[in-house]
Amino acid sequence: MSQPNPTSPAGNTVPASNALKTDPLSRYQSIPVTLKPLPPRRRKWGWLVVGLLLLYLLAPLRSNVLLLGTDRTEGVNIGRSDTIILTSIVPLVPNVIMLSIPRDLWVNIPGVGENRINTAHFYAEADQPGSGPQATLDTIQANFGVHVSHYISINFDGFVEMVDALGGVDVELQNDEGGLTAGKHHLDAGETLAFVRERYSSDDFFRMKHGQMVLQSAALKMANPVNWRRWPGVFIGLSKAVQT
Repeated sequence: MSQPNPTSPAGNTVPASNALKTDPLSRYQSIPVTLKPLPPRRRKWGWLVVGLLLLYLLAPLRSNVLLLGTDRTEGVNIGRSDTIILTSIVPLVPNVIMLSIPRDLWVNIPGVGENRINTAHFYAEADQPGSGPQATLDTIQANFGVHVSHYISINFDGFVEMVDALGGVDVELQNDEGGLTAGKHHLDAGETLAFVRERYSSDDFFRMKHGQMVLQSAALKMANPVNWRRWPGVFIGLSKAVQT
């Protein structure tokens, strides 16, 4: 039985040979093809982004540490906190901010009354040895509303031993101050202690600045790989004089 010829769009009959020319694939049998979905692309950075987000949310945004320099010597607990530096550390930046508090600042000391802020340490030590740093910390929180989670207290004898183990510190002054002339100076342990405690040719604000200069110089010197060999001696000096 003959097959009808396909028709043209106009309705005219088209010969079979012309139909093959019009559709060259008509002679082949269609083959069924199954399309499978592509596997999902692996996100290489997904877990890293999630981890960084959790670190940002869970890590402390700011930690406040109180640095105290006391004038007490070994075996004598009663002393004043001549150096008071509120240090704020932001781990995710990283950033360190230091605020020196004048030792003669008149404040309300919990349980004592109004007096200079450095006497908070003295009264607490007289009442209970070893409680001076915490009393200073409580005084700062009560007067300034700043939550301080940790403190580091070092006496001046330990400070001298630490600077000596470090090989001294370097400071640069723009003007004559602290008993030194303008310019760069390398200070040994004894000279460093005299520089931060000098009170005759400069006021308390200069003394606070000098303390920060020494701390920054010591930190930079310890970070220098050339001085890493000095770390054991520095840590030994700190262990003898630091209270946390």
